[in-house]
Amino acid sequence: MEEHFLENDLKTIGSKPLVLKGLLAGKIMNIIHSGFYRKIINEILIPSENNLSEMNILDIGCSGGASIKTFSKHPSVKRVYGIDYSEDMVKLSRKLNQKK
Repeated sequence: MEEHFLENDLKTIGSKPLVLKGLLAGKIMNIIHSGFYRKIINEILIPSENNLSEMNILDIGCSGGASIKTFSKHPSVKRVYGIDYSEDMVKLSRKLNQKK
């Protein structure tokens, strides 16, 4: 019974990460996905800069906020919005992206 609970817990941790496990999952997702966000910028946004003035980006399932941070640094991006099902991921994203 305990093994079944652990297996299900590991399968769903990314769907709505909560508390300490959620914080850890969010930070891991930020690390894993950050290369993908840079690839999007390098292959899609930069080549088309001449055709864009300012754009807004909506990240659905923003997780820990790494995408928001990465996209917001691009000169053609006016605003980046992120939404996530997990309140803990939204908190992590806000913390990562707060202006200093």
